[in-house]
Amino acid sequence: MPMTTVRLSTRTRDKLNEVARANQRSAAAQLAKLVDDAWWEAACASERAAAAADRLDPETQAEGALWDRTVGDGLAEETTDSVKAEE
Repeated sequence: MPMTTVRLSTRTRDKLNEVARANQRSAAAQLAKLVDDAWWEAACASERAAAAADRLDPETQAEGALWDRTVGDGLAEETTDSVKAEE
C-alpha cells in the first residue's frame, strides 16, 4: 500500500502515540482506525438524517404504505433454493 507523510504538531503526534500505545497499535494503524471510525460515524449520521427526513416526507410515507400492503399478499417468497428447485 502506498504511504505518505502527514504533518502534525508535536503535541498531536504525542497524543496519537499515547493512544496508539494504549491500544497496542502503531501510530499509523491508530490514525487509520481513527479516520475509519470518523468516516463510518459520518456515514451513519448522514443515513440517520436521511431517514429522519423520510419520516417527515408525505410522499415517502405514502410509498411506504403502498409497499406495506404487499406483506401477506399470498405470494410465496422466492429464495435461491426455490429457484434452484424449479430448474
